[in-house]
Amino acid sequence: MAALWATEEPLTPAEVLCAVDSELAYNTVMTTLSRLHDKGMVDRRSRGRAYAYRPTGDPSDMAARRMREVLDTESDRAGVLQRFVGYDLAAVLLAQERQAYVAVGKPTAQQHYDAFLTAAAEAVSSYGGDAVGAGELSTRVANAGGTVVADVEDLASPEQAGMATYLSMPLRGHGGAVVGVLALSSAVKNAFGETALSTLKLIEGPAAIVIDNARLSGATP
Repeated sequence: MAALWATEEPLTPAEVLCAVDSELAYNTVMTTLSRLHDKGMVDRRSRGRAYAYRPTGDPSDMAARRMREVLDTESDRAGVLQRFVGYDLAAVLLAQERQAYVAVGKPTAQQHYDAFLTAAAEAVSSYGGDAVGAGELSTRVANAGGTVVADVEDLASPEQAGMATYLSMPLRGHGGAVVGVLALSSAVKNAFGETALSTLKLIEGPAAIVIDNARLSGATP
């Protein structure tokens, strides 16, 4: 893909092979380009006896596409959210759909879970998005190392039953419109450092593009 992005002209497999300057076999390059075409990641047109390929989007589109593939299954959503550091709860909340995908990273009290969803819902309007109430949300919960418990005595530290730290970032779609939020919480005070913030910043752009483009195509992730 880097070779195709580096030029405005479509490239044949032979030209791609020359551009990457590697020991790849011609058939390998041709097969790879054919598979990218099948996935809609490149367009192609005839040039002599071969096809010439060009990308259908830029690198940010590629990142968004990969993010959508990850978000398309429940288990993979949990896997993505597990990459956040030190969270008890992590979520992607979609405002328009009134949908929240929540990963439970550690055993978490019900009161913490409820406070987290309320905070995430309130964050949408605070960032300038459409108001959404926690009670309106349809939730899908994945156990990513923990579960939500009704009895705080089932926690390793019952005194840490509430939400002590909360962090969120808006998901902005086309034109800067807020389409949802990414959120993290912990029962420990000051739980999130620069790593967690950097992770949110890394994910929020591609995730927002995925959600917004899916809406435009009529298929929300």
